[in-house]
Amino acid sequence: MVNFRQLFAGLNPRQLFTYYVVISTPIFCTLGLVFSYKLVGMTYLEVLITHISEAVGESKYDLRQAAIIENFMEGLSMGSVVLFAFVADVHTGRYVMVVYGAGVCVAGLFLSFIASRTGTLNFGCFIPALVLLSLGRGALSVTLPAFLDDQLREIDVDEERRRRRTKFWWFLLSFAAAIFSIFGPRRLTFKYLAVELALVTGASFLMFVSGTMFYNFVDAIENPFRDLGMVIVRALQNINADYSSDTQILPPVPCLRWLDKAATVQGSETGSVEQVSRVKRLFRMLPLWSCFLFLSLVLATGDTFFIIEATSLVKNYDLTPIIILNNLAAVTEFVVSIFSRFVIRKLRERRQFNKQKMELVRIGLGMSCSVSCCLVAWAISMARMSPNMNVYWLTLQYILLGVTAGLCTDGFSSLFRIQGLESLLSFGPPFGQLARALGELASVPFIMIFSGARFKWIQKDLEHSHLDKYYLFMAGLSIVNVFMYCLVAWWYRDDAFLAGDGEMGLVDELIHGVASGFGELQDTIPVGDGEMGLVDGLFHGVTSGLDEMEDPIPMEDEEMNIGGEPMEGVAPGSEEWPYAFPIGDGEMGLTEGLIELQNIVSGFM
Repeated sequence: MVNFRQLFAGLNPRQLFTYYVVISTPIFCTLGLVFSYKLVGMTYLEVLITHISEAVGESKYDLRQAAIIENFMEGLSMGSVVLFAFVADVHTGRYVMVVYGAGVCVAGLFLSFIASRTGTLNFGCFIPALVLLSLGRGALSVTLPAFLDDQLREIDVDEERRRRRTKFWWFLLSFAAAIFSIFGPRRLTFKYLAVELALVTGASFLMFVSGTMFYNFVDAIENPFRDLGMVIVRALQNINADYSSDTQILPPVPCLRWLDKAATVQGSETGSVEQVSRVKRLFRMLPLWSCFLFLSLVLATGDTFFIIEATSLVKNYDLTPIIILNNLAAVTEFVVSIFSRFVIRKLRERRQFNKQKMELVRIGLGMSCSVSCCLVAWAISMARMSPNMNVYWLTLQYILLGVTAGLCTDGFSSLFRIQGLESLLSFGPPFGQLARALGELASVPFIMIFSGARFKWIQKDLEHSHLDKYYLFMAGLSIVNVFMYCLVAWWYRDDAFLAGDGEMGLVDELIHGVASGFGELQDTIPVGDGEMGLVDGLFHGVTSGLDEMEDPIPMEDEEMNIGGEPMEGVAPGSEEWPYAFPIGDGEMGLTEGLIELQNIVSGFM
């Protein structure tokens, strides 16, 4: 049992403030844009379907049309994230992409005002405005937090501290935007809300541009998809080459056997076997992503029809309860994500559980919560016409929606970081957004099918629709998805897929072997296409490192624990994990590593 009093006994508020809070000119100029970006999302884009119903009027409002527009724009925004992240990192740089995203958002907001200034919504002008807003939001969703992180690089050499400070500022500005969205523009009509948001975003944009000369610009990187493309091209070039049936690169997936031929090329680069292994692990995650696609349908339902139900239960299009429920789901997602990550880390430290298996369990729990979310929504939808019905009756389904997103989204991102190519590690969140985008876009044909003459579940207005049947269908689809996920997780249970929690260097392997106990010396360390015992593995590591005695061994984060995994969520120098030791600037020579190992072993004796 966790002793929280002991855990927080050493916390000093002044030290915490110094650790997290840092102010500089680049950060000051960037924070305003972060605030306006979150404010536009909370008060405009995330409740877009409510604004459409207000601007069109009840007589001309069509629920089906509004739902399709909402899902399509969300899909466009999320689906463009991968493209914008790639262009920003490889070609233009993050600053240019942030300028583009902010400028497009301002233009989209002013165009929205023009579309509604006559009192009736002009869709010929409104749809282009939504496209601009969706593209601008997609450009900012990944590049803006990354750019904020870049401004801390000159201040924080410590990568862990920089990452924590970035998250702190992002959360603080998100919280401020959430509070302002509730007590600020809630009474404004659609037309004047667009103008106010355009002015706020425009002012933040000008302040951001004014700090250009003070910003820290990070150099562009090589194409992160290079290794992936190189392995596929090599394999196709050698598709007819002879390959020993007894030799197979891990993981052993029959349908991906053809990728092994990429390592047989004459004069191939060093490390091609490792590249092939990583690419195979990446492809082997596709069944998991297919399960996430079906889950995204439930999340898309929450983004659309939950808001429609909430709108029907408020008077005069009062946005306050709707924004509160949306913020509640977002806060729940954040808290569940952090808490589940904390639990997994503690279980790993105390019970030595395999992290990847724990991530699979976390995703499975999120899948199960999606079933509960749909069933609760179905039950509340059945009672919606009751005279005693209140908008806050929807609280439980919003909480379950946040729990589902918090468990599954973070779990998928964590698995991607462990199994994916090193060059693509930063693309974990964009790929997650891409899966969400496919779910949003896939919900469009579902809406069209169930609004047809055969079903008539979704009609022109909510009173004549049968959302209870649609929620029940989503619950059934979620149950099928849970069974599919269980089969996929059972397929991933073998050691070839879950052998370790990422790439471990020599020192990691040594510490892992000592911590596992001398009674488990028969455990094996995978090397190439075969396996070697622990003692052989140590001998192999020492002999292979003689020629590189003075070369540093790269470490992934700036500290390492006994489990052979970078510490997540533990500040440098923290006493929460007594066996963690700092690695300076991220490097340690072989000799220094063995000395540290000797000290740790002496501590165990």
